[in-house]
Amino acid sequence: MLRLVTLAVLAALGFWVAWPAYSGFQINSALKAGDSAALGRKIDFDSLRASLRPAVSAEAGKRLDEAMARQGAGGAALAADIKSQLLPKVVDGALVNLVTAENILRVYREGGAAKDAIARIVAEQMGKSGGGIGSLLGGLSGGAGGDAGKLGDLAKGLGGAGSAGGLDKLGGLFGGKKSPVRDVTNEPAPPTPGTPAPAATAPHAPPSYGLGNIKGFGFDGPLRMRAGVAKDPAAAVADVTAELSFTGTDWKLTGLVPRF
Repeated sequence: MLRLVTLAVLAALGFWVAWPAYSGFQINSALKAGDSAALGRKIDFDSLRASLRPAVSAEAGKRLDEAMARQGAGGAALAADIKSQLLPKVVDGALVNLVTAENILRVYREGGAAKDAIARIVAEQMGKSGGGIGSLLGGLSGGAGGDAGKLGDLAKGLGGAGSAGGLDKLGGLFGGKKSPVRDVTNEPAPPTPGTPAPAATAPHAPPSYGLGNIKGFGFDGPLRMRAGVAKDPAAAVADVTAELSFTGTDWKLTGLVPRF
């Protein structure tokens, strides 16, 4: 009997302690080595995208609201209808392209807060040409009846020459191509002739994580555990909550919830 109890305890320790700890070690090693293939094997991408959907939806919704607000009363009047139809498609497309092993490695290398990384990559994804947003807006115009003209004006206003700060600042949010007007708001000033070139910036060292970065731990059922992780070991609270679940035949990363 004692032998059976001992075996059961060892099996439990192996399944709920040693195995997930080893999976966490493999994920950390893949991040440090920049090995996207190894990292991809330790991620359940469908579950990870589902966990990030609220954060991506909030960021994409904020950008859509800003774009509508720039169009004045006409944009505000149609904002709710447009947002309800565009936002899910924008979020779906952003998640597919955002949650990849390569982008996770990129975020790790660049460091910074998880919420800032989400905002930056969502902005880039929404700015890629061919994202289909222009076609969606055109489809709304076709079925909007008396609002078709307003939708057309909204599309032109977002991408027209008179609104370089609209389409280009949002990175081509509603169009398949950028405005012909270049937005130089955030570009550095050109160097003064005869002045030496600035010194090259040293490459950013990726963060290193250890037990000191873990700010909390718990179980969400027998096959799911979560850990709060902070970039700074001295921080009092976690920057992101990571979820590890037993799925298929392995413990994998299935969730990331940034703290806003």
